[in-house]
Amino acid sequence: MRNILLLVACAILAPATSFAAEAPGDFLVIPGDRAGLITSQISEADLVRQLPKGYVKRTFYEESWVGNNDAPLRCVSRIYPASAKEIWIVWKSDLQNNWDVDALPECLNAPSLSAPAYILLATTNDVFTPEGSESPWKMANGIGLGTTLSALEEANGKPVTFSIGADTDGNITGWNEGQLGSSIKAAMLVYQDPDMAGQLRQYADNKTDEQSGEVKSSDIPAELKAKIKLALFTVALAK
Repeated sequence: MRNILLLVACAILAPATSFAAEAPGDFLVIPGDRAGLITSQISEADLVRQLPKGYVKRTFYEESWVGNNDAPLRCVSRIYPASAKEIWIVWKSDLQNNWDVDALPECLNAPSLSAPAYILLATTNDVFTPEGSESPWKMANGIGLGTTLSALEEANGKPVTFSIGADTDGNITGWNEGQLGSSIKAAMLVYQDPDMAGQLRQYADNKTDEQSGEVKSSDIPAELKAKIKLALFTVALAK
């Protein structure tokens, strides 16, 4: 079960667009500033003008935290849809809205959205980067989709605390005052082995609060950390 975010596939998904012929671009993610050409001041209309037809799509997105069944729907933009370059934008201009699930036509026809609040990258859903493909989006420290827990811990400079999901994934719940706490808004990890949740739970039982189901990266062996990878993360662009 995906605990961190419920990604609502209630959009009218367009046929996959081919991006193979596109020249190499800028896919640097700078928290608080930009993700490639997506700056903190850009609008959806700007992106439509700058990118070829079909590169910008609208959809609904629901950020549903554990225990929160009332998370609002957001009218968001998908950039480079159905490709390894796919990235989603949640807009500041839409944060005050509370869309109904039946209001997708209104979302699709709403005026241009503006001022990105944050971007989202993921490999955990069919409407995101296809499994097995490599997303080019990276932060300056090399963090991106597929980064191992070992590399996250090294970049953070402190242990990474994460919850142990029921099956193959868990949410990062704490950066322990490390370097990544000010950069990544939310994140989810995926386990490469189907029985890894059980192995991790043994460490949680011994090392952390048993009821919370959380474990620190410093408490598990390196061979397990190498098999846990970043599968979803959000970065704020607005300061």
